[in-house]
Amino acid sequence: MNKILKILIIVGLIVISILGYAIVKIEKNIDQNPAVIDTEQGGDIVTKPAIDQEEPFDERANDERVTKVEINIPIEGTEKYYEDVVLQKPPFSILVLVNKSSVLPHDYEPEDLVTLDNFAPGRMEEVKQMRKVAAEAMVELVAGAETDGYEILPTSGYRSYQLQTTIFQNVTNSYGSVESANTVSALPGQSEHQSGLAMDMSCESVNYRIVDAFGETEEAKWLAEHAYEYGFIIRYPKGKEDITGYQYEPWHLRYVGEDAAKEIYEQDITFEEYSAELV
Repeated sequence: MNKILKILIIVGLIVISILGYAIVKIEKNIDQNPAVIDTEQGGDIVTKPAIDQEEPFDERANDERVTKVEINIPIEGTEKYYEDVVLQKPPFSILVLVNKSSVLPHDYEPEDLVTLDNFAPGRMEEVKQMRKVAAEAMVELVAGAETDGYEILPTSGYRSYQLQTTIFQNVTNSYGSVESANTVSALPGQSEHQSGLAMDMSCESVNYRIVDAFGETEEAKWLAEHAYEYGFIIRYPKGKEDITGYQYEPWHLRYVGEDAAKEIYEQDITFEEYSAELV
């Protein structure tokens, strides 16, 4: 009887040892593969490999996540115009590229907007704004033109994403299609005006309107010759429509700073071409 009891005790100790070893292995496996609730498997608790916290941070992986941010499509039927675009992330330098393939977030509004006092009559308050550095340069440009005998006034500067949505919808209604409208007006997020660095200019001889006739005025010719001296460029020059994506706009100025403006002017290139050289 005592012999049988001893055998049972020995067997029990062996079983306990085996179970203990198994538990240690399971705990180690769980530490390496933490249990998570897998919603794809009906809420069952399963083990999935965890991210190794000791691995070096991969900046390229982070960039990939950033490019997948959802873009707001404000106008029905324009989805294809937001495909394969780069969504810019603030803060933005004065050299930020804004066009049909490089867009601004729908909620972006520059933090340093200031209001210009000397402005074309009858404009809403919102569009009288520019980013501070651009506004200061604009004041100097207007004064420089006046010194040379020309009155050239700003007519439309900063536009919010919402305002640009309204403008583009109105242009679409006028032109009959999004495709036609997109050659003369920018879709929301694709407009330089939202950056606070762009300004449309005009003069009294065309009643301060934004019209093709402005390009034939002496004021427009002065802008074309002297805007770069103040850090501005003619953003959509004649004969470059296939590069900029927009028709010639002699009134549309973009602030890029004096160094960049001088280089763009002297090389007779677009901002797209200049930006490509920076990459």
